[in-house]
Amino acid sequence: MGGRGGGFGGYGGGGGRGTRALVEELFTRGAPLDHLRRVQGILGLQRRCGRPRLEAACARAVRHGVWTYAAVKRILDHGLEGAGVTETPTEGPATYRYARPLDELLAHLPAKEG
Repeated sequence: MGGRGGGFGGYGGGGGRGTRALVEELFTRGAPLDHLRRVQGILGLQRRCGRPRLEAACARAVRHGVWTYAAVKRILDHGLEGAGVTETPTEGPATYRYARPLDELLAHLPAKEG
């Protein structure tokens, strides 16, 4: 895998943290050459969709624990690379219109003895 400049253990292409995490995970699973074609395919998606979209798709794949070319391509095809990026909610806990407190909900049950 040497001889080519850039990141990913000598394999060129660069990329952001999501892409790097995905590629490094693949290269650490078993023999690196077993996953070389998959990595080349994933990095090749950059020509079709651009680096920012590929980076976001790889980051999403890593968050969901999927390491396949098909999964990354599906994320891009369906435009899901930006979905669910917000990790922290901007609002407080949800309030429901017909929700009741637990003690009121269970008041009709007999008290447990013991």
